[in-house]
Amino acid sequence: MMVRALVSLAFLCSPVAAFSAPCTNEQLVGTWSMVSIKAEEPGVKSFYERAPHEVMRFGADGRFAYAASNKPYTLQDAQKRLDEMQKLEKATNGSVYTFAMSEEFLFIYRNTAIFQVFNCAIVETPDQDALPGDVLLTQFPGNPALRRVQRRL
Repeated sequence: MMVRALVSLAFLCSPVAAFSAPCTNEQLVGTWSMVSIKAEEPGVKSFYERAPHEVMRFGADGRFAYAASNKPYTLQDAQKRLDEMQKLEKATNGSVYTFAMSEEFLFIYRNTAIFQVFNCAIVETPDQDALPGDVLLTQFPGNPALRRVQRRL
């Protein structure tokens, strides 16, 4: 049991695997649906038990939007919900979310401040639940272990 836990932790904490290449802004542009998430951060498991369907949109203009639900999204539903989320954020707290890649790191900004940072890679060879073309997000060094697979809708 202890060995299994250590192997799982080593997998979650390992840097981006050799079966992938760093993301570029251009590759990220589009709408992505979550395939899976493994995270050590407190509260993540309970959040995704309530809202297991997640979508992200990376705009050609650098805008970023995110939404999660207890029901699956079609591309049309996702686009509508992400538009609503961007308007709601702007209206309620004045926030605008943007993204940018720097080397292998994906930076998500709220207004001009860094909000989240991930290692970001495009999968080249199938591995576990990740297929070629999927986005693999893993933890930024020093953050709790994370492995998130996103697939283009």
